[in-house]
Amino acid sequence: MQLCSVYEFIGGMTGTVVKSNLLRGSLLVSIVAVIFLPLYTFLFLHPSFDHLLAGKTEEEAVRFASHLAAMLLPEDHPLTRKVVTDHFRHEIEMASRDMQLVKVKLFAPSGEIIYSTDPKEIGEMNSKRYFHDIVAAGRTYSQIVKKSGQSLEGQKMVRDVVETYVPLMRQGRFIGAFELYYDITSSKEKLARLLTESSIIVFTVALGLLAGVIISTVRARRSILACGVAEEELRKHHDHLEQLVEERTRRIEQEMQEKRQVESSLQDTEAKYQSLVESTEDSIYLVDRDYRYLFMNKKHMMRMGMLPGQYLGHSYTEFHLFEEAARFRENVDRVFEEGKSLQNEHKSRRDDRYFLQTLSPVTNDDGAVIAITVVSKDITDRKQMEEELRSLSLTDSLTGLYNRRGFLALTEQYFKIAQRMKNRVSVLYADLDDLKVINDNHGHQEGDKALIEAAGVLRETFRESDIVARIGGDEFVVMPAALGNATIQSVIERFQANIAAANAREERTYRLSISFGFAEYDPAQPCSVEELLARGDRMMYEHKKGKNHRG
Repeated sequence: MQLCSVYEFIGGMTGTVVKSNLLRGSLLVSIVAVIFLPLYTFLFLHPSFDHLLAGKTEEEAVRFASHLAAMLLPEDHPLTRKVVTDHFRHEIEMASRDMQLVKVKLFAPSGEIIYSTDPKEIGEMNSKRYFHDIVAAGRTYSQIVKKSGQSLEGQKMVRDVVETYVPLMRQGRFIGAFELYYDITSSKEKLARLLTESSIIVFTVALGLLAGVIISTVRARRSILACGVAEEELRKHHDHLEQLVEERTRRIEQEMQEKRQVESSLQDTEAKYQSLVESTEDSIYLVDRDYRYLFMNKKHMMRMGMLPGQYLGHSYTEFHLFEEAARFRENVDRVFEEGKSLQNEHKSRRDDRYFLQTLSPVTNDDGAVIAITVVSKDITDRKQMEEELRSLSLTDSLTGLYNRRGFLALTEQYFKIAQRMKNRVSVLYADLDDLKVINDNHGHQEGDKALIEAAGVLRETFRESDIVARIGGDEFVVMPAALGNATIQSVIERFQANIAAANAREERTYRLSISFGFAEYDPAQPCSVEELLARGDRMMYEHKKGKNHRG
C-alpha cells in the first residue's frame, strides 16, 4: 500500500473508529517510524560513518607519514630533491602497495613537489591557502574525495579516497609535508552495504508495526459495528420484555459475539503464525523441560534431515555432540528457572556454520514456563565479514604474516607478562638481501615471490605459536626467537638449514639470502618494543656487513 493510500484509509476511519488515544498515538508513532527511521539512517548515520572513516584514515596517515619521515628523511638536511634517492622511491612504492595508497607526494616548505608517485607532478608548486595557512602551521588537513570528484589540487579521482596532508615538523619548525591518497573504495562499499541492510531491517520492522496497528483498528471497527447491529436487533425484537430479561438476553448475545470474535481471531492468528514460522529462513523449534522436541518448522527439519512428525518424542541431545548438547541443556534450564529470554552464539559441528540462538519461555495462564521456543538464525556471513575486517587490519596481504600493527598489538601484552614474570625474551630481526636486484633483474612479481618464500622459511623455522611478522618492505621480525630448551644457536642452525633447502630447488634462477640479528629483552633493564627492534636491526646490519665483507 502506498503511503498516500494509507493516509486516505486512516483519514476515513479516524472520525468514527479511532476513538482511543492509545490507538491513535500508536498509529501516529508507526507512521513517524516508517518515515523517520530510514531518513535517520541515510541522513545521519551514513555521514557519521564517513566522518569516522576519514578520522581513522587521517590518524593512520599521520602515523605512516611519521614512520616514513623517521626512516627515510635525513635529520640534518632541508627537504630538497636531493633527499629523493632510489632507496627512498623504492620504499615509498613498497609502502604504497602495502598500505593501499593511490598516490604519495612530498612537499618542500615552499610548496614545491619534490617527489610524487606520478613523476609528471614533480616540480609543481602548491600555492593554495590551505597549504600555507593550515598545513604549514603544523596541522593535518584531510578530506574525502568521492569517485569522479576532484581533489584539493583539482585532480579527478577514479576511486573513493581520503586525501590527507601531514606536516613534517622539526623542533617546532615546518620542514615539509606528505600528501597521501588512501583508497577507501572497499571500506565505503562495505559500510554502504551494512547501512542498506540495516535500513531495510528497520523499515521492515516499522512497516510491520504500522500493519499491526491498522489490523487492530480494522478489528475494532468490526467489533463496534457488530455491537451496534446486535443492540439494534435486540431493541426491535424485545421492546415488550421485562428490563431484566432484556439485559440478560443482551449479555448472552454479547458473550456469544465476543466468543465468535475470539475464535475467529485465534484462527487468524494461528494461520498467520504458521505462515510466518514456515516462511522464515530461520530454524524454529519447541522443546520441553526434558529437552524433547514438541515442534519443528520445515527449515529446521531440512537441516536435521527429518520428515514431519519424525522428531516427536526425541531429545535435542540425540542429534548433537556432547559439548553442544551440554551448553544447550544449560541454557534451557536457565530459561525455565528465570523465565526470561536469552541469546547464545555458537558454531555448529554439523556443518561448521555460526548460529545465534534465541531461547524464549512459553507460559501457561498461571505464568509458569511449560516449554521453550528456540529461534536459530544463521549468522555465518556476518561472522566471516567480522573476521575479514579484523584480519585486514592486522595481517600483511602479500605474505599472510602479521603486519607491523598486528605485531605491536600482540607483543605489547607479551612484554607486560615478561616484565611481570621477570623473563628474558629474544627477538629475531631479518632482512631479505638484494630484493631490489631481484626486482630489477626478474621483475616485481618475482620479488613478491621471494618475500613469500622468505615468509615460508620463517614459518618452517619457528613454532606456530610464535609471533612472525613482516614489518617493512623486506624486513621481518620474530618473537620469541628462542624459548625453553631451544637456544639461539639451535635456532640459527635450523634457520640456515631451511634457507639452504629453499636454495637447493632446481628451478631457482637466483639465490635466496636472508640477513638476521638477535636482540634480547632483559627485565632488569626494561625497554620498549621499538627499542628492542632497533637493537635487532643493528645486529642484522652487522650480519649483513659481515656477509658482504666475506663476499
